[in-house]
Amino acid sequence: MSHLAAVHKWLVEHPITLTVGVTLINFLLSMYLKEFRQLLHFWPRKAFHANDRILSGRRLQTLERLHNNTYGLVIWLAYGAVDILISSVIWYLVIAGGWLVFTKSPPPFLLWTLFFMSGAVGKAFQVRLVLKELIDYEKSVAEIKASMAYHEGAEKKLAAARTPSDQ
Repeated sequence: MSHLAAVHKWLVEHPITLTVGVTLINFLLSMYLKEFRQLLHFWPRKAFHANDRILSGRRLQTLERLHNNTYGLVIWLAYGAVDILISSVIWYLVIAGGWLVFTKSPPPFLLWTLFFMSGAVGKAFQVRLVLKELIDYEKSVAEIKASMAYHEGAEKKLAAARTPSDQ
């Protein structure tokens, strides 16, 4: 047995490991409580607003690119169909490889159907959303721009709320 394995066994089986571990974690949390609180209050909200602003920007770009552009819409739909096929084949190969390694038998055809249908349903919801937004283009663009402005303002408020000593 190697030294590392012996140390691991000792740590796992020792009767006071859990007690010492919890005490150390408690000590570190109490020592850096202010920093942990700031991280947990600031970072998730900042990440949410930034992510939503970026996603709204992408939706706006897609709508502007497809509005009054039949050729672009057909290409976008065809790309979505090809994307479903490629992603389902890749996922099937990954899962089937693991299936073959662990069970030594080929995976059932139902697995392929499951991956294809889940990709198709997900892409259908995405296409439905874009087509719905294209039907009422002006209203959708106004809502997206308002959402982007809101999240940008919220990001600025969060950045302004942090004092230099907090960073």
